[in-house]
Amino acid sequence: MKALAGLAVCLGPLACFVLNPTAAIGILDWALSRRHSTRRPATVAETASPATTVQPSESPPPTAASTPERSQTNGTSALLHSAIAESIGATRLSAPANANSQKPAIANGDEHNIELLQRVRSLLKSGQERFGRIPGYSATFIKRERIGDEVTDLTTMQLKVRHQPFAVYLKWVEGPGLGREILYPDGANDGSMLVRMGGLKGRLIPAFRIDASGAIAMNQSRYPVAKAGILGLAESMIAHREQELQNQVYARARQEADADVDGRRCAVYLFEFDNRERSPDYRKSIQYLDLQWNVPLHVENYGWPEPGQHLEGAALDEATLIEYYKYSNIVTNGLSDDDFSPSNPEYRFRR
Repeated sequence: MKALAGLAVCLGPLACFVLNPTAAIGILDWALSRRHSTRRPATVAETASPATTVQPSESPPPTAASTPERSQTNGTSALLHSAIAESIGATRLSAPANANSQKPAIANGDEHNIELLQRVRSLLKSGQERFGRIPGYSATFIKRERIGDEVTDLTTMQLKVRHQPFAVYLKWVEGPGLGREILYPDGANDGSMLVRMGGLKGRLIPAFRIDASGAIAMNQSRYPVAKAGILGLAESMIAHREQELQNQVYARARQEADADVDGRRCAVYLFEFDNRERSPDYRKSIQYLDLQWNVPLHVENYGWPEPGQHLEGAALDEATLIEYYKYSNIVTNGLSDDDFSPSNPEYRFRR
């Protein structure tokens, strides 16, 4: 009897999911939302991916030219630990508590930082405008994130993005959740996204919809699916550069030697803060901007060490990496409406 009771406890939630996935999702979303506010950001790491193949449909924008102030290396960044030397992400900068108070005077050392921040912002804006004219693209998307107190395993996804009207398709092809699919058309279905689980759960549980920015979705990602893709990353980076300039909370900024990201030449920028008061969430960010498109292909964001944690150099970076994202195999043509339809026979939403 005890064995049967235990089996019932295990199978009960699954039966609820199979019989009424909408109700089960609602209960789960409510439960997660109650503890969502206690979640805090943190670490990440790792790498590997095939070569990037961009097929531009128009002429490229002005590129980030080499400058004398750039640190010189042998063509690859000497900034990163070998285990995390090929990652990508988006920075977030917290404004100071007295952001509305009188602005402090600009220190002499900030003049260079301001110039470089303005340059990076201009490059990103030019890339955002030009890349936004492309109807859509497909890519390999790799990420690893700290969500709450947990660091996710490295995950590789197939990504398809349509810019107008905005839509995203994701399929997990390596790592946890293998086989999972997500389809999100912006402005449709009351802001929900269609989800099909991977593995055995995908065979037992039919496709279901969840709030794209609700507790369940955000329990799996640091950013909502509506911000997915290269333009979402660029938009985030522009916003934080502008916040720095507006609030005069300047990072120490430096341009490093150009480096390759999966065969695409990139300008490399390093931003570092002196202390938590200037940037409570982020200590350091390394950003790779494609020299042809001026869009981010590789960014790593690091937080602060835990109290009592005494680390330096690569060990500190490896312990405090917060976000890891990477786009490769980018192809800017060949997509159709069928790529963003749940009826696509290559997808599993209707099986």
